[in-house]
Amino acid sequence: MRHQRPSYGNLRSESIPVNSGVKHLSDKSLQANDPYSSVQSGLMSRRISIAAVIVVLQSAWIWWFWIIPLPNVKALNSGDQVTRGMLLFSNVPGLNPGFQWSKSVLGDSLEELSNISGLVDRLPIVGYGTLILLAAWGLGRLTLRLIGISADDEWLPGELSIASMAVGLASWGALTLVLGRLGLLFQSFWLLLVISLVLVAFILARIDYKKSQLIPIKSVVRFVPWPAWPFLVIMILGSMLPTIDFDCIEYHLQGPKEYWEAGRIQYLPHNIYTNMPFGVEMLHTSGMSLAGDWRTGALVGQFLIGLHTFLVAGFMVLMTRRWGRPKIGWWAALFYLTTPWTYRLAAIPYVEGPLCAAMIGSVWAVSRCWNLKTDGSWILVGVMSGWAMSCKYTAILPVVVPCAVVMVVEMIRLKSLKPLASVVLGGSLIFGPWLVKNFLDTGNPVYPLAWSILGGQDWDALMNAKWGDAHGRKPIEIRLFWANLVEMFGRSDWQSPVFLAFAPLAVLADRRSRKRLGLIALLAAWVYVSWWLFTHRLDRFWLPIQPLLAILAGAGIASLDFNQGMVVWRTMFVIAALFGNGIYALTTMSGLNEWTHPLDKLWKSVPKLLNPTSVLVDQSLSPTDKVLLVGQASVFYWEHPILYNTVFNQERIEQIAKGQTSAQIHGRFQEMGITHVLVDWSEIRRYRQPGNYGFTDFVTQEFFDGLVRDGVLVVARPNTTQKVFYQVRP
Repeated sequence: MRHQRPSYGNLRSESIPVNSGVKHLSDKSLQANDPYSSVQSGLMSRRISIAAVIVVLQSAWIWWFWIIPLPNVKALNSGDQVTRGMLLFSNVPGLNPGFQWSKSVLGDSLEELSNISGLVDRLPIVGYGTLILLAAWGLGRLTLRLIGISADDEWLPGELSIASMAVGLASWGALTLVLGRLGLLFQSFWLLLVISLVLVAFILARIDYKKSQLIPIKSVVRFVPWPAWPFLVIMILGSMLPTIDFDCIEYHLQGPKEYWEAGRIQYLPHNIYTNMPFGVEMLHTSGMSLAGDWRTGALVGQFLIGLHTFLVAGFMVLMTRRWGRPKIGWWAALFYLTTPWTYRLAAIPYVEGPLCAAMIGSVWAVSRCWNLKTDGSWILVGVMSGWAMSCKYTAILPVVVPCAVVMVVEMIRLKSLKPLASVVLGGSLIFGPWLVKNFLDTGNPVYPLAWSILGGQDWDALMNAKWGDAHGRKPIEIRLFWANLVEMFGRSDWQSPVFLAFAPLAVLADRRSRKRLGLIALLAAWVYVSWWLFTHRLDRFWLPIQPLLAILAGAGIASLDFNQGMVVWRTMFVIAALFGNGIYALTTMSGLNEWTHPLDKLWKSVPKLLNPTSVLVDQSLSPTDKVLLVGQASVFYWEHPILYNTVFNQERIEQIAKGQTSAQIHGRFQEMGITHVLVDWSEIRRYRQPGNYGFTDFVTQEFFDGLVRDGVLVVARPNTTQKVFYQVRP
C-alpha cells in the first residue's frame, strides 16, 4: 500500500483572489492623500487588530487539528495514537531528523506513480467510461432541449456544457433502469445505444459551437484550480482500482453484478439495499453491459463516479461567476477538491460523490431559475432534486426540502401552481422510475421504508424493527450535538482544516455577496441539523455540506486581502493545509493507493486481503458447484454461483431448514443445486455483539453438527475456526 503528496511551492500573489472587500476595510479609504489622517490611523489599527485575531485563532485551530488523534486509525505498536501532525512532520525533510525519502509517504507514492507503463490496462476503463460520458452529455443536452431549455438562454461560458453533463448523468440512471427492466443488458444493444447517443452529442455540440455555447476543453479545465490537479490525478487513478469497502462489495457493486449476470434488472429479495434508489449504481450496470464484463464494468462505473468531482467544482465556479465573484469559486473549488473526503469518495464507489454534485447542482439551478423564472428553469430544479433522490433517500433532507421551500415561496409570490408542476415533472423524470420499480416489485414505492403504512413483501414486523434500530434516529442529547459538530469540522479523519479556518470569515465579504452567502450558511446549517435530528448520523450522510462549506470558506479567504500581511498568512496557511491533506490522501487510510499496479494482480490480491478463506473456497470449486453462504454478504468478488443474503433479509438457511427434517433439508439443497455451505462464524459473532444488528438465533453450531451427524453435510477444506466449509453429500 502507498502514500504521498507533492508540494505546490509558493502561491503567487497574482493567483490569489482579490475580494472587493468590506467597505470599512477598503484600501481606498487609506490612500496617502486622505485628509482625515486620524480616520486612516483608526482604520489601520482596526485592520491590524482583526488580522492579529485571525492569525491567533487560525494558528490555534490548525495546531489542534494536527494533534487530535485520528479516530478511525489504529494506534502504532508503541501505543501512540496516529495524528495528522505525526504524518505531516514525519514526512517533511528538515522537520524529521530521521527522514528517508525512499521510506516517506512522498517518496513511496512518487515511486508508485512513476510506473506509467502499468496504466496500459486502464485504457479499456477510460475508453468505455469516455464513451458513456459523451453519450450522457448527448442525452443531457437532448433532455434540456425537450424540457424547453434553449442554447439561446442566458448562459455563462461553459455553463450549458456543465448543465448538460449533470442532466445527462442524472438521466442515465433512469434510462438504464428502464432498459434493464426490459431485459436489454446485453453488449450489442449497449454498443449501439452508446454510439448513437455519442453521435447525437456531436451533432448537438456542433450546433452549440456555432452559437458560441460550447467551450473548448482547455476552458473547461479552468474550472479546476491549478494546485488541485495533483489531487485529481490520484483521484482518477484511485477510482480505477478494485474497491476494498464492505458496503460496496455487498450491494453498490454486487447489485449491478447480479443484474448483469441475469441480463435484466429484477427484484432481489435477498439484498434489501438493491431496493433503494440505485441511480449511481446504474453507472456500474451500464458499464458492465457495455464492456461485457463485470470486472471492467465495475471499474468503469467507479471511474465515472470519480469524475463527478469536476461537476462539483464547475457548479461552484459558475455560481460565483453569476454573483460577479469568480475568485470565491476558485478558492471553493480548490478547497473541495483537495479535501481527503473528496479523494475518498472517488477512490471508493460510494454514492455521496454524485450526491454532492446533485446538491450543489440544485443550489446552482435554484439561483439560476430565481433570475430567469421560466417553466424550463423550474423543471431543471426538479431534475436536480430527482437526481439527488436517485442517489439515496436521505437526499430529501439536504436537497429536496430546501428546493421545496424556495418553490413554495415562488408559488405564493406568483399565486400560481406552475412552479410546483414544473418541479414535480422534472423530479419524476429522474426519480419516478425508482418508485415505479419498487411498487411493481413489492407493492411499496419506497420499500422498505414506511412498511408499517404501505406494507411490502418479504418483510415483517421483526425485520422492520431490526431495520429501524439500525437506521433510526440516534438519541437527542445536546452533548452529542456538539461532539458531532466537532467531528464534522475537524475530528473526522478525512476532513480539511480550511473549512472552519475560513468559512466564518465570510462575514467579511462585500455587502453584495453577503446576502447570498447568508443563504448558503443557512442551508449548511439545515444540512447539519437535519442530519443530526433525522438520521442515524453516519458520517457519510453529512457530506452534502462540503460544497457549501467550500463556498463559505472561499468567500472568507477571498476577504483576507485588506493588507499584504494577511495575503502572506493565508498563503502560508493554505500551503500547510494542502500539504497535510495531500500526505493523508496518499496513505492507505484514505483508500487503496496501488495506483499503477497491474489490474490482473489487484483482482487477485484485493479479495485475498479482504477475505482469504472465501477466495480459497471459491478457487476450490468446480464450474457446476454452488455455495450457500451463511453470515457473509460481502460477495462481489466471488467467481462461482452463490446464494447469500444481507443481515437485514431473511436468512436463507433458515428459510430452507426451519421446521424441516435433515432428509428434507438435504432434498432442498439438491433441489436448489447447493453443493457446499460456508458458515462465517466471525461475522455472525460480530452481528450478535451488543449494539450491533443482531443475527437469527436459528443459526447455531449444534444445528450444523446435527446435519453432519445425519449425513447431510461433510466438513471440507479449506477450514478454520472462524469460517467452516461444508460439502453437501451427493
